[in-house]
Amino acid sequence: MKKIFINIIYVALIIIFVISIFFIIKDYYFNNNTQTKIEELQKIMKNESDTNIAKTEVSPQIENFRKINEKNSNIVAWLEIEETEINFPVLQATNNNYYLTKDYNNKYNPNGSIFLDSNCNIQDQSQNLIIYGHNNNNGLMFNNLLKYEDKQYYEQHPKIKITTNTEIATYTIIAVFESQVYNQNQQDIFKYYNYTNFKDDSEYYNYINNCKKLSIYEIESNINYREQLITLSTCEYSKENGRFVVLGIKEK
Repeated sequence: MKKIFINIIYVALIIIFVISIFFIIKDYYFNNNTQTKIEELQKIMKNESDTNIAKTEVSPQIENFRKINEKNSNIVAWLEIEETEINFPVLQATNNNYYLTKDYNNKYNPNGSIFLDSNCNIQDQSQNLIIYGHNNNNGLMFNNLLKYEDKQYYEQHPKIKITTNTEIATYTIIAVFESQVYNQNQQDIFKYYNYTNFKDDSEYYNYINNCKKLSIYEIESNINYREQLITLSTCEYSKENGRFVVLGIKEK
């Protein structure tokens, strides 16, 4: 009886070991696949040697992005924070669940993609571009966004750059804060993710003021013009449904 019990434990340990190895290999495969595919696109964005590009009146970076957009029209922009790991294609689907588990080729990948809120229209210049990405502990996607918890990191990287088919836009960061995804029935709570457009100037400036009130450190900014906003959002695990958010305003 004792021998049978020992054999059962032995078999159970082998099963646990095999399952663990499976998940390690699975994670490695998807992480490597994600990094490889993103690097392929990053090389296209960095390309400056194409003589045909040099002959056009359009910025080489815009021309490079157009090549990427031709691969998949759901790639609506390129997001970059210089001298950081945040350097990604931005995708968009008709709902905000699709790219949680899809790569830019629309194939399954648990790392997902960086994606624009489905309520935004990047061509019609939505007033607030809300961009989401996973906070993966493997350092991929928006994991590095949490480095903005450190004010010195913000001071070294205060700008966000967005490239589309038509322009290269720079946004100055004006707030860094923590929030949550709240129950739909909860009222009188600031839900930053509900604002892709603003009904009037009052709602626009209230949005900025609410974000700045939540900011984990003070960022001096004198907002006296109504320019487009960009809101980068990822998960933050110190609270249930926590979110970490970086807000920027478009430079004139």
